[in-house]
Amino acid sequence: MIDSISDTIFSALVAFGVTGLAIDAVVGIAPKPNTQNAFEVRSITAERVDDTAILDVDRIVYMPIEMGYVVRVLEKTSQGYRQFCKMEGPPLEYQTDAVLPDPVTLSWWTDGECAMLPDGPARISTTWTPVKDGYDAVTYNLEIPAKGAKE
Repeated sequence: MIDSISDTIFSALVAFGVTGLAIDAVVGIAPKPNTQNAFEVRSITAERVDDTAILDVDRIVYMPIEMGYVVRVLEKTSQGYRQFCKMEGPPLEYQTDAVLPDPVTLSWWTDGECAMLPDGPARISTTWTPVKDGYDAVTYNLEIPAKGAKE
């Protein structure tokens, strides 16, 4: 009788262990979540219009994702780039059916905080930072020619 109880307990422990190993193996095979599965920036270009810019943004939201964002406008100096303007946005839920305005102005892109560009060459750097752990930030930089420069 004690032998049969011991055998039953041993069998249950072995079955529990095998089940745990199977679950661990399946979880290990599944791809780790990443930002690219939810959000992709294919390209961003901009055309300078006087003291501001109109952006052409090609981005895709594959699945809802909550992200904060920072936009920095940098001006080119003889020592490199320095910050001209910066805005930070609170986390937003990006949705698959979201449509950007037409046109996307620098004022809209920066929520009115950095609507103007410096006169010289500039860089617009945008970083989206997912709220979810394990997801990487996405940064996109684009160059803007100096005022009056031919592209």
